Amino acid sequence: MIVWKKAVIKTQKSHPPHATYSQAVKAGNLVFAGVGPFDLEGKTVPGDLKTHTKACMENLKALLIEAGTTLENLVAVTVYLKNYEKYYYEFDEAYREYIKEDPPARVVVQPAELPWGALVLLSVTAIIPEK
Repeated sequence: MIVWKKAVIKTQKSHPPHATYSQAVKAGNLVFAGVGPFDLEGKTVPGDLKTHTKACMENLKALLIEAGTTLENLVAVTVYLKNYEKYYYEFDEAYREYIKEDPPARVVVQPAELPWGALVLLSVTAIIPEK
């Protein structure tokens, strides 16, 4: 039987939580994280979807590094996109700047609303490779 310990991941290089949740959590060799287009004070960055996507990816990159992994080790991404038809290709273009090869599994959903004026939010799972 495998016993995994839970470890909360915190970094000053990504936005703080807006409520009762962790920036990221490590369990065994897996990392679970959720990010939004927020600055280091937790405020929504001004700008368009490309700017929001880049902010999400930079926040995510910081969390994964703190957890001991990288964007290259993402295995699953859930994208919450404000308007699928309007923003899908614009999101994908900005996302491809960070995910170059062997992309993770991905699903994109359009919720009724996103909080704090966000145009996109990401929920991810990554692996920490064996050394």
